[in-house]
Amino acid sequence: MRKRIASWMAVLMVFTLIGGAAHAEEATVTAAVTSVDGLRVIAPILPVALLSLGNGTLSAPILVTVDETLAKGANWSLEMKSTNFTGATGATLTASALAMGTSTVTRTLGGGSMGSLGSGSLDTPRQIYAVTGQDPNLAYSGAYASSSPLTLTVPNETTLDAYTATITVTLLTGS
Repeated sequence: MRKRIASWMAVLMVFTLIGGAAHAEEATVTAAVTSVDGLRVIAPILPVALLSLGNGTLSAPILVTVDETLAKGANWSLEMKSTNFTGATGATLTASALAMGTSTVTRTLGGGSMGSLGSGSLDTPRQIYAVTGQDPNLAYSGAYASSSPLTLTVPNETTLDAYTATITVTLLTGS
């Protein structure tokens, strides 16, 4: 059974589509769950600015780090999902227009085996990466930094507007 152990990180992104240029602003919210088993928390996420590739797509990486401090060993993973985009004038873009590519992950200390699994549209949760094989009898301290490429494919005839969506990154534990 999988359970949510460390609440979430929300990233609010605002995209302004004007002549192929993009602008992004962000607000973040963090929450952590602590226990006698130590701490495993999503660190604050840096701002994301999607830049035009000149062909109707906007692209940039999202950087997410999980920090462990004496956390009891467990299998755990990170996943990401987006809401639909809403423009200031009421125009919309579906979350399926935003996709995540295969993530890269760098571990500093910590432990377990790592795998980068997810890619695809963010209208459904996509696994950024998973950590398996941590010994439940040991405590782990370390950092797991990931970079996940995001691409927003802007459909033809999209209304020029400032679009807002929320990406939620969730830390899950269990098998």
